[in-house]
Amino acid sequence: MLSDRVAVMRSGRIIQIGTPEEIYDNPKDLFVATFVGSPTMNLIEGVLELKEDKLVLKTPSHVYVLIRGLNVVWFKTFSVQRL
Repeated sequence: MLSDRVAVMRSGRIIQIGTPEEIYDNPKDLFVATFVGSPTMNLIEGVLELKEDKLVLKTPSHVYVLIRGLNVVWFKTFSVQRL
């Protein structure tokens, strides 16, 4: 480990401060989410739709992802997290 606490900066401004684990597991915004980690976070664009009383994310390639709760969801290589 390089440090106990780190800061992510963008355009000379601090965006998020925390332990490496906090920043990796709970990024404050999409910039931080795509900036940290290797491999980088996978972002999936799509449209939320209601199908048979279930909220799903429809992607441009017609993949449907079931959404539990009204949250923005992001996918990491090893887990699924909610913002």
